[in-house]
Amino acid sequence: MLGGVLLLAQILSLTGLVGDWAADIERLTQSKIIVMRLSPGELPADEPHRSVARKHFSDPVFLQMFSAAQALSLNPNGPAGPFQYIFLNAKLAPQDQGALNGLLGHELGHLWIRALGYPTPRYATGEAGCLSVATGDALQHILMRGEMDRRGIEWRSGSVNQLELALAKMKEPLPKEPVKTPRCQMLAQISLWLDVDLGLKEKDWSHREEFLQLLGKRFPAVAEQGRILSKELAEVNLADKDVHRRELQRVFTQLKGFAVTQVN
Repeated sequence: MLGGVLLLAQILSLTGLVGDWAADIERLTQSKIIVMRLSPGELPADEPHRSVARKHFSDPVFLQMFSAAQALSLNPNGPAGPFQYIFLNAKLAPQDQGALNGLLGHELGHLWIRALGYPTPRYATGEAGCLSVATGDALQHILMRGEMDRRGIEWRSGSVNQLELALAKMKEPLPKEPVKTPRCQMLAQISLWLDVDLGLKEKDWSHREEFLQLLGKRFPAVAEQGRILSKELAEVNLADKDVHRRELQRVFTQLKGFAVTQVN
């Protein structure tokens, strides 16, 4: 069985391959992974989950990130905390079981990396949180894709479906009046560039090159940063924790330097 989810009120129970991975992470961390399907700003009924959701949704930047994402993972109390969370965005998370398994595998990958003791950026509220997320994603997604392949969790089809939607959106006519792209969105676009450039080959998605070219045409600064980071990250062994720590610091500094040049 490839795995699935059983809905229990707002709490979801993981089964199959994603359930096996969740159980491995829980054994490593001695904590419980709570998966909830929520609309942005919605609060679960039970404590302490309600307080955790309220705290994060009260941060406008976190709420903005979650509203634009299919899911986000949280480790609010560090590796020793009793709970870790995966929030599924009820408005965007896929209903298709295969695509949902890929999404859950992605979020479990973030928790897995923390469980293994890799250095991770400390999340901060406000725009600094976007920088933390983009820095972590740049490195973590590379390791996560390899682990999902090793475990047999199919993630490419769900990613391609989302990218097809993004490609169609980019093909729409530009507004007549120029619109300044927020810094957080620019950082997210760099992460997206890296995911496509490093994570997918032409055989995985026939529109890969078209997407990168169009993204680069719309956002030249994003493409420039994406190319630099992609080349550098492709040449290092991120599974080595010392290398991972060094690259994390370097990518953070580089993205921070990029962000401060983007005026909202």
